[in-house]
Amino acid sequence: MTREEQLRALNAEYIDFASRYNPTHPDVLRVKRQIQTLEPSFSGAIGGQEAQAELSKAQAELRETQERYAANHPDIARLKQKVEALQKSLSTPGLRLPAEPDRTASLETSDPVYFSVLTS
Repeated sequence: MTREEQLRALNAEYIDFASRYNPTHPDVLRVKRQIQTLEPSFSGAIGGQEAQAELSKAQAELRETQERYAANHPDIARLKQKVEALQKSLSTPGLRLPAEPDRTASLETSDPVYFSVLTS
């Protein structure tokens, strides 16, 4: 896999995780670090073309899921949240998805594993 293909795959994964989880989630942080090793200038900002593609994919998945399940199904709620987050990121120029976490507030945890993820 070429460097560009790796970046494209990681960016898609980052957009997916960032639209589902909060900014301090270990998966979001892991993928962000992987992207930064390939592209040190990466700050968490989502590119328009990548976000638009992910939005189209999420909207199609939401339509399919709505055909199978009732409106109160957890998968539908999750997909609606993902679509809304992606739409918001596209409508606000320069918006980061997710927003950078406030490191000072999150360092107050006493969980050593969580703390090691935040500080790595």
